[in-house]
Amino acid sequence: MEDIDIKNPVWKSLVLKRKQVVLNFLPAKILLSRWQLSMSNEPKAEEVELAVKEIFQLYFKNKDLPNAKKDILLLLNK
Repeated sequence: MEDIDIKNPVWKSLVLKRKQVVLNFLPAKILLSRWQLSMSNEPKAEEVELAVKEIFQLYFKNKDLPNAKKDILLLLNK
């Protein structure tokens, strides 16, 4: 899991609903749903950056939990 990087475009794609995946990690599902609902059709760059940062940090802090690990592998296509 050392290759988790916030600069990876997958996080932004996830937040902006460009990448559709079925997540296993419940806290991420909740956070992502909240962000996706709160963003307008034309989200501001700061809003997107904050959402990406939060979802990344949630996964990074919990990368050793089984469901978080599954999601990370799924998102990074490993």
